[in-house]
Amino acid sequence: MKSFSFSLPRIDVLISFPEEMEKIILPSFSLFQRPEPVSPLCCRLRINRCSDGYELYKDEKFLGCFENTLAVYGALEEEVESLLIKSSGEWVTFHAGCVGTKKGACLIAGKPEAGKTSTTFIMVEMGKDFLCEEMAPVDPSSRLVHPFPLALSMSRNFAQEYSSCHSVKKGRLEDMGQRFSRYVPYRAGKLPFPLRMIILPCYNPSFSPSMVSLSPGEALPEVLECCFPPNRSEEELFDSVIRLLTGCRIFRLFTNGIEAAMDLLRSPNQFNLPE
Repeated sequence: MKSFSFSLPRIDVLISFPEEMEKIILPSFSLFQRPEPVSPLCCRLRINRCSDGYELYKDEKFLGCFENTLAVYGALEEEVESLLIKSSGEWVTFHAGCVGTKKGACLIAGKPEAGKTSTTFIMVEMGKDFLCEEMAPVDPSSRLVHPFPLALSMSRNFAQEYSSCHSVKKGRLEDMGQRFSRYVPYRAGKLPFPLRMIILPCYNPSFSPSMVSLSPGEALPEVLECCFPPNRSEEELFDSVIRLLTGCRIFRLFTNGIEAAMDLLRSPNQFNLPE
């Protein structure tokens, strides 16, 4: 068995797993800060090999049996994400990627297939600091986005299209099979960044590429849909999101492909975006 530990913003995690899963699990969590020593109160996640595949345990409680390594890895990732939400208290956790710039954090939020992972990937390859993938925890009182640097998972088609025209310089792009690829940036920001901007990507091959400024009121309904269920009341979540939006520049990014997105995102002065 192999094991490693890392820190979420408010909880430590220890993961143990069979040796054959090392190449699947370690790269995905390689950018998380690891505490030394591990807290006695840390959450312990364990994967065991069994006759039917793989079993997943959380603090010695059996969570399920999975037929292959990718299936149990997916369940493991969901458990880590659930831990982040439950431990975040009054924070707001967005279904979003996030990058850091000289002027602060840029949150890339949206529903599945909207283009948030590809936009995050493009911005990291353009030199922005990688902060979050899939989940972005934000403290509404300080406006700080805390890093959750899980490796980026994207469609194999997008990865192949990008790498056929552009060299991948800021990380390692791997074909994982089953129609998806994984991108592991070489580094990630370790400290929280103040939230300064939100991009809501919207991909459609028939679109004319553009970047449109939105008011907090225009963006609110969609941004609320990008929030994970709160630990507090819905009213408190609403108030927190309103406060965060009020202090941000917000943009809708309409794109019809990789080149269009790159052209818009590399022209920050036109939209007063963080450099």
